[in-house]
Amino acid sequence: MSKPTTLIPIWQHICSAKTFSVPDLCNLGISRGHAYWYLKKMLHQGLIVCRQKRKSRRGYNTYSLAPGVSSEVPALSRKKRIEKTPRQKAWTTIRIFGTFRISDIQTATNNSYNSCLLYVRHLFKAGFIKILAKNSGMNGREFTYQLIQNTGPLAIQFRRDGSPIDPNIKYQ
Repeated sequence: MSKPTTLIPIWQHICSAKTFSVPDLCNLGISRGHAYWYLKKMLHQGLIVCRQKRKSRRGYNTYSLAPGVSSEVPALSRKKRIEKTPRQKAWTTIRIFGTFRISDIQTATNNSYNSCLLYVRHLFKAGFIKILAKNSGMNGREFTYQLIQNTGPLAIQFRRDGSPIDPNIKYQ
C-alpha cells in the first residue's frame, strides 16, 4: 500500500519528539479526526505506546514511539477489520462450511449451543439457510442446514421484530 503523504511529516515528528499528543499532531496541519485516526492505527500496529492517560476531560493522552520501532514511515491500512464477536464467528463458520449442524458451529466457534441455535433459527426464518436433512442426534432431532444466501463477510444482524439487517448490502 502506498504511504499517505500527510503521514511523512507526522511520522518524522513522532520519531523526533520524546512525547506527543493530539494537539501536537494538529499543529502539523491535519484535522483532529485525522490525528485520532493515525493514532488508532499506530497503536493497533504497536508503533506507538500511550504514556499517560488524560487526567481531565479536556486533557489529552500522551504518546511516544514504541521501543525498537524503526524510523521508516509505516504503511497504514485503511481496510476495516471485522470484529470477532460470537455472531461474526458463527456467520464466518457457516460461510466456510456451507452445509452444517448446530454442533459443528458450536465446536468451531466455542459459542454456547443455545446461542448458535438461536442465530441459526433467525437465519432460517430470514431465508439465508435451509434445512437439508433431519437426523436423529443426541438431543432427539438434529438438522443439517445449508447456506443458500451468502451476501458477504459481515454477519447478518436481526432487529427485535426478527427482520434481518444485512451490513453487506449498502441500502436497505
